[in-house]
Amino acid sequence: MFIPKRYWVWVPNWNAVGLAFVVPQVYYSMAMAAGSLMNYFWLLRNPTGYDMYMFAVSAGLLAGEGLGGVFQALLAVLGIDGSVYGTTIGCPGMVFCG
Repeated sequence: MFIPKRYWVWVPNWNAVGLAFVVPQVYYSMAMAAGSLMNYFWLLRNPTGYDMYMFAVSAGLLAGEGLGGVFQALLAVLGIDGSVYGTTIGCPGMVFCG
């Protein structure tokens, strides 16, 4: 509202910045960086498909990350997470929490 429209491309997404400050684990920042790069190259390669599907794909990936975190927390509460049975490969959060 206070920034002229021509400078909007230089303003960061404050939701992403806030999430990076709230969540202490590194892998959320890495996931956001990987998703940003994927979207950038997707936009360069296929702008029409990007405009049509980008929000749906991004929302799906975000929802999947959230459901995976809930499932991971449930396994930790039950005491059957990767630090007790099996491995923590693919679940880097267990290294920090376990």
